[in-house]
Amino acid sequence: MIKNLYRAGSSLRSLLHFGAPNWANEGNLHEDWEARVITMADEIKVPGTVADFGCGKMRLKHALDNRRNSYIPLDFISRSDDTIVFDVNRDPLPKLNASVYFLSGFLEYVINPQAFLEEITIGNHSQIILSYVSRELRPNYIDRRRMGWVNNLYISDIIKIAIQRFTLNSLFEHSGNHIMSFTRKPS
Repeated sequence: MIKNLYRAGSSLRSLLHFGAPNWANEGNLHEDWEARVITMADEIKVPGTVADFGCGKMRLKHALDNRRNSYIPLDFISRSDDTIVFDVNRDPLPKLNASVYFLSGFLEYVINPQAFLEEITIGNHSQIILSYVSRELRPNYIDRRRMGWVNNLYISDIIKIAIQRFTLNSLFEHSGNHIMSFTRKPS
């Protein structure tokens, strides 16, 4: 009986996490994500520091070279000497002095995305730019788990939280992702 319960638990664990990528392996950081990052970087409308959540290969840093923005990389492992090591599913949100919060291919891996979104709408940054593969774009739960994604939001779920303090400036689809840009509402 105990073995059967353990196996059932093991099966449930694999169903929930069987696709989780090993982000320490740079081979799992796909080159085709660069086009998404560059497209999203074009949405940056304010000068100042950009906090890149889940920075990976830090493609955004290179897209900002000719812009008026400095760069803060955040990831769950150190990608460079200046990376802020941050596991979104375990650690509190670091205090950041940034104008823009940039989340490309990040939110899908957040266990409690609603709480995280509510938390990032608080602060002094003036813009949030994010990509997300919503349930409208990929509705199959099993496919989402194979990708390692741990949540299942609709695009309206994200917008509903963000527009409490931010205005939605743009929403479009790019390579199977919704891209959203929000700016802080005047106080």
